[in-house]
Amino acid sequence: METVTLEVELNQADVEGSWSRDGAKLKPGANCHITILEKKHTLTLSNLKREDAGTISFQAEGVHTSSKLIVTESPAMISKPIVDINVPEKEKATFECEVSRNNAEVKWFKDDVELKPAKNVAIHSLGRKRTLVISKCTPEDGGTYICRTADDNTSAKLTVHARDIKIVKNLKDVEVVEKESASFICELSHDDVEYQWFRGNTKIKASENIKIRQEGRKHVLLFKSVNPEDMGDIKFTAEKASSTAKLKVKEQSISIVRELSSVEVTEPFAAVFEVEVSMELVKPPIWTLNGVPVQEGADVEMEKEGTMHRLTFKKTKASMTGPVQFTAGKSKSFAQLTVKERPLEIAEHIKDVKAKEKSTATLMCKFSATPKEVKWFKGPVLLAASDKYNLKQDATRGQLTIQRLTEEDSGEYHCQSGPAETKGTLTVEVREIKITKHLADTEVDEDSDAIFTCEINYADEDAQWLLNEKVLFTNEVNTITHEGKVHRLTLKNLAPQDGGTITLQVRKVKESVTLKVKEKRAVFLKSLDDVTGEEKAMITLICEANKPRVSPIWRKEDKVLKAGTKYELLHTGKSLGLIIKDVTKEDSGEYSCDLGTEVTKAKVTVREIGIGITKKLKSVEVNEGDTCSFECILSRENIDDCSWSVNGKTVKNEGRFKISSQGRKYMLIVKDVTPADSGEVVFSIKDLSSKATLKVEGKSSSISNGLQNVSAVCGEDGIFTCEVTQASSTVKWAKDGKAIRTSKKYEISQQQKVMKLTIHNVSAEDSGEYSCEIVGGATTRAKLEIKEPIHKFTKVLEDIQADEKSSVTLRCETAQSPSTVTWLKGHTELRAGGQYEMFQKERVLTLIIKQLEEKDTDIYTCDVGTAKSMAKVTVKALLTTYVKMLESQEAEEGASVTLHCELSKPGVPVEWKKGTQVLKSGEKYQMKQKTSVNELIITKVVPEDSGDYSCVFGDQKTTASLKIK
Repeated sequence: METVTLEVELNQADVEGSWSRDGAKLKPGANCHITILEKKHTLTLSNLKREDAGTISFQAEGVHTSSKLIVTESPAMISKPIVDINVPEKEKATFECEVSRNNAEVKWFKDDVELKPAKNVAIHSLGRKRTLVISKCTPEDGGTYICRTADDNTSAKLTVHARDIKIVKNLKDVEVVEKESASFICELSHDDVEYQWFRGNTKIKASENIKIRQEGRKHVLLFKSVNPEDMGDIKFTAEKASSTAKLKVKEQSISIVRELSSVEVTEPFAAVFEVEVSMELVKPPIWTLNGVPVQEGADVEMEKEGTMHRLTFKKTKASMTGPVQFTAGKSKSFAQLTVKERPLEIAEHIKDVKAKEKSTATLMCKFSATPKEVKWFKGPVLLAASDKYNLKQDATRGQLTIQRLTEEDSGEYHCQSGPAETKGTLTVEVREIKITKHLADTEVDEDSDAIFTCEINYADEDAQWLLNEKVLFTNEVNTITHEGKVHRLTLKNLAPQDGGTITLQVRKVKESVTLKVKEKRAVFLKSLDDVTGEEKAMITLICEANKPRVSPIWRKEDKVLKAGTKYELLHTGKSLGLIIKDVTKEDSGEYSCDLGTEVTKAKVTVREIGIGITKKLKSVEVNEGDTCSFECILSRENIDDCSWSVNGKTVKNEGRFKISSQGRKYMLIVKDVTPADSGEVVFSIKDLSSKATLKVEGKSSSISNGLQNVSAVCGEDGIFTCEVTQASSTVKWAKDGKAIRTSKKYEISQQQKVMKLTIHNVSAEDSGEYSCEIVGGATTRAKLEIKEPIHKFTKVLEDIQADEKSSVTLRCETAQSPSTVTWLKGHTELRAGGQYEMFQKERVLTLIIKQLEEKDTDIYTCDVGTAKSMAKVTVKALLTTYVKMLESQEAEEGASVTLHCELSKPGVPVEWKKGTQVLKSGEKYQMKQKTSVNELIITKVVPEDSGDYSCVFGDQKTTASLKIK
C-alpha cells in the first residue's frame, strides 16, 4: 500500500512526454498522478500492488528512458487471533480473526484437514477481517480449527455440547367418535429437534388421512377421519424426551333399515342381494356365504350407493346354495341363496378319428354346462389317466389324448357325464415292418468281438436280439445300440461255447444268422519261477496263460492240489496262481500247472528259520512275602516245551508258581516269595537258555497298599499310586530298575500316606515295570501296558500304474501316529531294504518300490493294527525287442548245433519253430533261457534238420537258416 515517484528532467521546457508500463501507456487516475513542471516530468503511483511491478518508460520527441519498478508485499500476519468457542448442539459457531493487510489470503483447517465452503460451512473475507461460520453444529464438528496465511496462523477449539431437550407441554388423551378428527399437540424447549410419532410401537407416517406438522417448537399430529383401528397409545419422542397419550374411538350406532331378501336362481345366472343401513359406514361391511367371508373378484361384485349395499354373484353354481349374511358393526341381516342345477346336454359330439400307429390321437366333446365329472370308456372299459391316456377337462370341454398308438387302440370310445353321452370311433393305421439291410453269418477267433448290424424301414421301432433263442441285454459283455433305423449288437470277448444262432426280432418280423467262434490253443505266456521261502510263511507261485478261459490243474509232483486251508488257487483273467499257506519243510518239491495243452513247472524250497532270545531274563530284588515275575521273549513262536528252575529246583505251573506263554512271550510269576527262593532263575527251551538272579530281603511292613498294574492308551496319562504306613516315609521311583526323577515326563507327588507317579502323554517306549521303594524298607512293583489307540486312516492309499524299471510311492495318513506299521504285498509281509524303502513321519506312512518288474503287480496293504488301507500297483511292461538276432549256421551231420538270441529284458517266454512247426523240448531239442539269452540246442543233426529256425515272442520273431552237410 505504498507510493513511488519517478522523475525525469529534460534539457528543454514545455516538451510533451508519455509514460508507459511494460509497453502500455499510463493515464492519470486515482492511483496514477502525472505532473509537468518546466523541464521536470513526474509520475506518482500510489496504493501499489504486486501487479503494478514492471518496466516504467518515459518518451518525449525521440528521447527515451526506462527503469524497473519492483513491488514486494509485506508479510501477511495475524493481527487478531481466533478464540475458543463453546456452543450447544444445532447452534451456529463463528470464528473471526484479522490479518495485517486486506489482500492477504487465508485457508481454514479442522484437525489439519482444509475446509471448503459447504452446506453447513461458510467462509467470508471483508477488508482485513476473515470469518469461518459453522451452522447447526453437531458433536462431530468439535475439534481444533486453524486459520493460516502464507506467513502466520492462529488456532482455537470448538466444543459442542448436547442440548437439554425437554417437553414443555405434554400430550393429552383424546376421545372422538369414528369418522371425526383428532389432534395431538406437544411443545418442546428447543427448535430444530429430530422427533418421531408412534402408535403403540409402530412409527406414524404422514398420509392423506394423517398430517404431521411443526410450528416452531410446537408439534402437531392430526387424524382427519378417525377409524377404530387408530385407537391406542400415541407417543411423541424427541431425543431422550417423550410424551404419551391415549386415542379413544367410539363406534357409530348402525341399524338395518331394509333387510336382505332370499334369492333363487338356476346356474349359472347371477344372484343379487341388497341391504340398506341407517348411516354411511366407516368400516367396510362383511359379507359371508355358508359362513365363509366373500372376497370381491371376477365372479363377485360388491357395490355401495350411500347407505345401500349390494352383493352380486355374477356366475352361480349349485354348490353355492346356502345362507348369505351381511354384518355392519353389531347389526346383521340374513337371507338364503338357492342355486338350481342346469340340465346337462351334449353341445358338440365326438368326431371319428383316423391316425397312424406310434402317433397320438385326440378325441373331444363339449357339454352345455361345466360337468361335475367326466368319464371316458373304450367299449365297456373305464379309462383312467396314465402314460397312455391323458384325460383333460377345460370348463365345458372334455378331451381324451391317446399316446403311442397301436393296432389294439382301434375301436369305439364314448364320453359320459351324468345322463349326457357321446360316442366316436378311432381307427389306427398299422405300419408294415421291413428289413432293409440284412444280417450276415460271422466267424471270429476266441477272445475277440463279433458285431451284427441290421437296418429296418422305421427309426422308432424297438428290436430284440436273441442268442440261441435266449434274449440278450446290454451288460459288460454285450452292447446293444439303436441309432435311427440301424440296430447293432456287439458281443465281446467271445468263448467257443458262445457260438450259435443270432436272431433279430422286430414285432413279428425275424431274421437269423450263424455265429461261429474258433477256439485258441492254450499256452503259457509266462512260466512258473522257482521260489524259496521260510517256514511258517506263505509262498505264491504265479504264471500267465495266453487266454483267460483255461482250466488249470495244479500238482505237487504227481499229486493234484485242491483249494482248502492249505492251498489257495488263484485265477484272475489270464493270471494263474497257487498260494501255499503256513509252509513247512514237507512243502518243498516240484510244483506244476497243467493247461492240458502245455505244462509249466517250478521248484519250491523251504528253509528253516533260526530261533533266538530277543529279551533275556532280568534279575529281581524283592521283599519276603512279595510277588515277582520273570519274562523272556523269543525271536519267533515255537511249539517245543520250555522249563523253569528257581534256585536249582525245577518248578511247575502250580502252587506259588504260575507259568504261562503267549506267542513269543514266556513268563514265570512267583507269589509269597521266601528266602529259600533266593538264587538263580533259569528259563530253557530247545538248546536255548536265559538266567537271572532272584534276591529276597527281610519282610517289610512299611507298604499298606502296593502298586497295581496300569493300562493306558497312547497319548493318555498313566498313573501309579501306593500307600505307606507312615506319611514321613521317603520313596524312590524307578522304571525297569532305572531311577525316575521329576521332569516334564514324570510328575512325582505325595498326599499324606499316598505316593503318586504320573507319566504324561504315554507312548510305547513307556511300557515296562515301575517300582516304588521305601528308603530302607520294602519295594512294590507293577507294570504299565500301553494299548494302541483305534487307528483310522484320514488319507488312504490310491491305486497307481507305473512303467517297468521305474519306481512308485504309496503314501497314506492316520489320525494318530501308530507305533507299529506293517506293509504287505498280497499276503506276504515286506521288509525294508533292497527294492523296498519304508518311512514314517509322525502320521504319514510311506512305501517306495524301486526297479519295478511285472511280478510287482499286486495288492499292497498298510496295516497299523486296528485299520488297513489297500491299493493296487499295476506295472506296465516295457516293450521287449531283440538285442541280438539268430545267426545262420552250417554243421556236419551228427554234430550238435546251438542257436541263440538275446532279448532286451530277462524272463520273457519264447516259442521256437522250424518253419511253421512249433518245437517241443525233448531228446532232439533242448531249450534254455539264461536271463535274457534264449538258446535252442539241436542234438545229432541230420540233413533233414536243415531249414529255417525262428525264435518267437508275441508278434516279433528272429529267423536264421541251418544247413547240414
